[in-house]
Amino acid sequence: MNHADFEYIDKSGIDKDLYCDFCANPLVDPVSTPCRHTFCRRCIETKINKTGGACAKSKCKNKSIALEDLTPVTERIVLNMLDRILVKCLNCGASNIQRGAFDKHATKFCPKATVSCSAVDLKCSWTGTSDQLKQHRHVCSYEHLRPILSEIIHENQQFKDELHHRSEQCSTNHCLQMKQLQEVNQCLNMNVNQINEILAEQVNQLTSLQNEIQQLKELTMHNRTQIQELQHEKSKIRRIDERCSKNDIQIHHLIDKLNQRRGLFDVLTRYLFIYLSFFF
Repeated sequence: MNHADFEYIDKSGIDKDLYCDFCANPLVDPVSTPCRHTFCRRCIETKINKTGGACAKSKCKNKSIALEDLTPVTERIVLNMLDRILVKCLNCGASNIQRGAFDKHATKFCPKATVSCSAVDLKCSWTGTSDQLKQHRHVCSYEHLRPILSEIIHENQQFKDELHHRSEQCSTNHCLQMKQLQEVNQCLNMNVNQINEILAEQVNQLTSLQNEIQQLKELTMHNRTQIQELQHEKSKIRRIDERCSKNDIQIHHLIDKLNQRRGLFDVLTRYLFIYLSFFF
């Protein structure tokens, strides 16, 4: 309610109990304070914000009022008396309008009320009086384009809704794919760890076989040295030679076993390389 748009017809005849204790006008949206004084809501809220909680009633010593302490006046008889106060419209001169109905008069009936074009939703910036609105609507290009603009706005809204839907769908799919990739990555890490353990075990076994072969080679060299030293003793040479032959057979057996281990090691290495290159 804008007081600048109307004036009270008989202000002196209005009951003094209906006046605001701060602005000395009939109450608008009345509220009461804990100290039992009544004000327009806007008046007392402005006063409290400026003075830090002081009551707007002169000579009142209450200085600790908070906005949440204000109590709306709900007595129907008081509100009805305020709504029935007669006012005069300063725009069109209409009088004997009940104050409670003035907003309706200003928005629907007052020919001199300032209004916006009905195409304001289409960005028409025209403003004027109500009696000029009809004439303006006949020449308003925005209003003439309303069917086309409405269709464009509707299609634009559909595009926005579709974009929002697709965005949500993409976000959902992305989260799902990320979860799947995390599970695959976890599985790959487990497989890599297992393969690394197998490879480490194979390396240990290969190292052990190589050490054993080296020991046998050293033993064979020692035996052959004995053969050279004992050539004059044929029987001993024969026995030593037989031992050397056995050692040779064992060496060949271990070499075959070593080659098999190396083959398995190469296969596992190639498998790991192919496996990792496929995913990374």
